[in-house]
Amino acid sequence: MTISLCSTPIRRTAAVTAGLAALLGSIACTREPPRRQERFQAMRQPARVAIGEEEEQTPLADVRALAASQYNTMFQDLSLYAPDSNLARINRYAMTTTMGLTTDGYRVFSLAERYHRQTQGAFDVTTAPLMFLWGFLGGTPPDEPLDDTLLAATLAAVGRDFVRIDGASIRFLSPLTRVEVEGLARTYALDLAFVRLRDRGTRHYLLELGRAARARGRQAPGTPWTVAVPHPRLGEYESIGRFRIDDQRGFAGVFALDETVTIGDREYSSIIDPRTGRPVEHTLAAWVSGPTVTEARALAQALVVLGPEEGLALLPNFPGCEAMIAPRMDPVGLFATPGFLEAFVPSEAMADRVEIW
Repeated sequence: MTISLCSTPIRRTAAVTAGLAALLGSIACTREPPRRQERFQAMRQPARVAIGEEEEQTPLADVRALAASQYNTMFQDLSLYAPDSNLARINRYAMTTTMGLTTDGYRVFSLAERYHRQTQGAFDVTTAPLMFLWGFLGGTPPDEPLDDTLLAATLAAVGRDFVRIDGASIRFLSPLTRVEVEGLARTYALDLAFVRLRDRGTRHYLLELGRAARARGRQAPGTPWTVAVPHPRLGEYESIGRFRIDDQRGFAGVFALDETVTIGDREYSSIIDPRTGRPVEHTLAAWVSGPTVTEARALAQALVVLGPEEGLALLPNFPGCEAMIAPRMDPVGLFATPGFLEAFVPSEAMADRVEIW
């Protein structure tokens, strides 16, 4: 007697085997889609790199490595949060001796001087002593808002006039002078990473660092690169719209309340008005698109300092830049230049709250 281990006719068994082979073949041929973006931390900020679907020259890992290296180099050079950075040493010793600047340091300070002039002093990297008095950069927040006498005395001993840059060297002319350029250095590092990737032939990529972004090419055929635009009143995860960026325009935002201290029952911004020595209060945020994110960030900070009325007068000094500003107002409202609105798509909830600036 023959014992059969399977009662299915041989022809059905062959069909099942063929089907199973086809299934296994399809599984083997199914690959996980390639990663197109990666998030990490750099220069005390969230960072993101992405490559477009058509990018063939540079793998995502290489884009990430190049950007991270550029950011780390700048952090070690020009951040006060790196204790042994060149900037930290400048702030310690430049009031008694001339200090050398790196190539990047010289360029960042040169840009800071240019933007100081273009913003009529609203962008100023010498407010560090005032930030310290208000409780930032390692200072202790005062028990009550600083009085006018102390602020006037401090303002008289700090400012751009007390910084002398001669070639690749820097010296302070007042013992109270300190500088803080990390925000500008961060966007300058982003611009450098963008240029380095472009020069190596990368055609479709996006770089984000903090509230700044640059991109080249497109995300996919027919799909441009866009970035979410949050609002300080609504939180990081509730976008008020999206902004389209391309090869010709970088994007940067400055939020007054990104870093705050609480004095009494009020929050105070780390962004200091260099004219008064007091934290800004009338503006919540500004966003700027421009030829570089370094320039866009400098103008955005100046707009936060000056507010909508005074800030509008600065825009002719920045050809190629467009802007949007969020004053402190209820309900939430925005003012944007026509050029900014060409690339900004507001969310449905904000569509009727954006006015021409």
